[in-house]
Amino acid sequence: MKIILSPSKTQNHERKREEKGRAILKEDKTKELFEYLKSLSKEELKTELDIQGNLLDRTYQFYQEHSFDDQTLPAIECYNGAVFKQLDLESYAEKEFSYLEENLIILSPMYGPLHSDTEIWPYRLEMSLKPNNINLYEYWQEEMKAYFADVDLIINLASNEYSKVVEKNYQGKIIDFYFKEEKEDGSLKTIGYYVKQNRGKLLNKLIKNQVNSLDKIKEIELDGYKFNEKRSDQRKFMFIKPLDCIMNLN
Repeated sequence: MKIILSPSKTQNHERKREEKGRAILKEDKTKELFEYLKSLSKEELKTELDIQGNLLDRTYQFYQEHSFDDQTLPAIECYNGAVFKQLDLESYAEKEFSYLEENLIILSPMYGPLHSDTEIWPYRLEMSLKPNNINLYEYWQEEMKAYFADVDLIINLASNEYSKVVEKNYQGKIIDFYFKEEKEDGSLKTIGYYVKQNRGKLLNKLIKNQVNSLDKIKEIELDGYKFNEKRSDQRKFMFIKPLDCIMNLN
């Protein structure tokens, strides 16, 4: 079983754990992307990464001031988005970190498949972009295909933008997760920010409870969101927060 996760745009720069992790999978491919972005002028970087303002200034400054061999930090410490903020990293013992290192794969456009302890440095790049006309889905296709070839089950906590880099060539079983709230008329709605939060909360539960089966996942409750058997199937796990639970919070 492997759990796949999207990277986040917001990232940390300070290392917390002293233990040194594993090396990146394809140094040559990552270095090619890094050096290309570093070579760009600010206006070129603006076009390539579709960013502007202070974010552009900070990103340009970062690439100009850093080299490929600068000090790194573990991937799980690098990302700081809504999903990753749900992880209680500071309270994890060795067994939790071991579970992460064994089961979690972050799908990075800069590094390819990342383990939680892979040593990386912060970056700005999205899978949907095409730096130097490189299609990043195709760029990492062989690495993704080879990495997941012997994996029999994927727990998909990644966004569609990122999960499709794996799904294209994957032959095993993959489970997608949906988080919805019940409305007064009985319909269901999806709230994007809560989806991200719940992906992180679910991952945190998997880590803390050392979950390795689908049956155990079905038993998990996330602040009122519960697995709904009727609305789920072999590919889709639906977690729903019932209306009475929502009303009690108001």
